[in-house]
Amino acid sequence: MAQGTKRWTDMLHEFHGELAPKLETAMQEQHEKAKGDPSPYACPECSRQLEYRLGRSGRFLSCSGFNEKIVEQPAAPKTTAKGKKRKPPKPKEVPACSFAMPVDRDGKPRLPEQIDLLSPAGVPMVKRTGRFGDFLVEDKPRPPKPKGRKPADGPAELPPFILNLDKNLKFPSPPPLVTDIACPKCGELMNLREGKRGPWLGCRAFPKCRGREAFAKLPDAKKKDLEKELADHMRGQTKLSLTRRDGVTPVIEGTPLKDLQIEGGVAELSLFQ
Repeated sequence: MAQGTKRWTDMLHEFHGELAPKLETAMQEQHEKAKGDPSPYACPECSRQLEYRLGRSGRFLSCSGFNEKIVEQPAAPKTTAKGKKRKPPKPKEVPACSFAMPVDRDGKPRLPEQIDLLSPAGVPMVKRTGRFGDFLVEDKPRPPKPKGRKPADGPAELPPFILNLDKNLKFPSPPPLVTDIACPKCGELMNLREGKRGPWLGCRAFPKCRGREAFAKLPDAKKKDLEKELADHMRGQTKLSLTRRDGVTPVIEGTPLKDLQIEGGVAELSLFQ
């Protein structure tokens, strides 16, 4: 078509002629994401063979027991406020095993690596790999999601403590000071933060808006007021203090991750027999 030797309508007719027969049988074929390629690893929870599957974030390992369904008996229904018995819920089918984990480009499992670091709550930290790279997180199971629309009984469990990695250990930044200065791009209020080169202003709507304002161009009286408010704001923030797993040795920001790695701290999946 670019050379002018064939009309674009003729090209579409040729393409549709090849596509139409495939569309007639496409619904009967297995979806690509439902296919599972066998892997050499065994599931650590049930010893079944793990399979490579395709998800929205790429390939991952999933237990072959996910396709096997078992009947889960529901819990006994509670009585109503008037003492009447509720109608018992129906049994439902659930996967026999739902174990899954990410893999790298070579198909090797990405297992958490033990790190010589404790979270503020005293929980050991491990290194994991996510969509946006490596990060440190508390080594504890995820809290179960509440079922239904009603809130779960008791206080909600706090989310796990997470540290991002930038080659070295990077502590989370303190919350910014919200000013009364409007963003020149979107009109939203601007945040004031303390940087290496002094205070700087950024839009509160980041990352949707990346508006910036030069702090040095503000009137002197306004700068002095904001600097005093920022200093008071920073003094009120709790400074993050972390230690190694002995609970005594302090760990400062910027510590190289290799200094915190525990030798032999990477687990390995057993091979499927």
